[in-house]
Amino acid sequence: MRSLTVLLLMLGFATVSFAQDEASAASLYNDGLAKLKAKDYAGALPLMLQAIEAADPESETDAKVIGYAKSNGAIAAYYVGNAQRKNKEYDAAIENYKKGTEMNPNFYANYIGLAQALDKKGETLGAITAYVDAANVASKAKSEKTKAKAADYYSAAETKIKNATIKKQYDDAIAYGEAYSAARGEESYSPRFHYYFGKALKEKGKTSDALTHIDKAIEGLGEEEDSSRYFLLKGECHQALGQKSSAIEAYKKVKSGDYKKVADYNIQQLSK
Repeated sequence: MRSLTVLLLMLGFATVSFAQDEASAASLYNDGLAKLKAKDYAGALPLMLQAIEAADPESETDAKVIGYAKSNGAIAAYYVGNAQRKNKEYDAAIENYKKGTEMNPNFYANYIGLAQALDKKGETLGAITAYVDAANVASKAKSEKTKAKAADYYSAAETKIKNATIKKQYDDAIAYGEAYSAARGEESYSPRFHYYFGKALKEKGKTSDALTHIDKAIEGLGEEEDSSRYFLLKGECHQALGQKSSAIEAYKKVKSGDYKKVADYNIQQLSK
């Protein structure tokens, strides 16, 4: 998380001070800000939350207090959550990361912390959603470096699907794939996602759905990429559906290694 720490340092804190009355939203915010600057994150977070609660959104000044308190409160929540996660206090960490996402949905760091804490608890579905949420937020950032992080977070979520499929935990892989799709909300993802999700679907007898994903995977491949395993799986899907000629056509496009040996054998069996 070193790069994330650098990001936070570059981001800085909202250091505007407000004229204040005792126990006002402004005074609570300023007290919280002082603790935040002193790296007393556990002390800063409740003060930021209290400032938000005490503020009158109809007041121009208090509206500004709310905005700054949410921004800085999300940073405090991230650091509090990190400390708890390192101490294996996963439930507490999850609660604070979620507070951070609620205060500032555009601050992707809390989604990453949430994903890691959920992962440690074995709550893979939630972790996948959090990774995708982090990627979705990062992809819309102004910083090109932050935008570039989105691919890493999507990949972290996709790896869960891949690993479950490799371990033949197909029901889990399908559930993970569905969670990934729901969180991402797009039609086309990486070839790797479509391949492993498609393979899991095929193994559970959902062959037509699997074929749809394999076709999308092949469409997304670059010209330099080896497509052998993709066409082998495509052929197997057609073969399982009783589509002999389409299966042979797909198998003939398998060009390398053990994939080709299997494809050639399948062609021989289908040609008898």
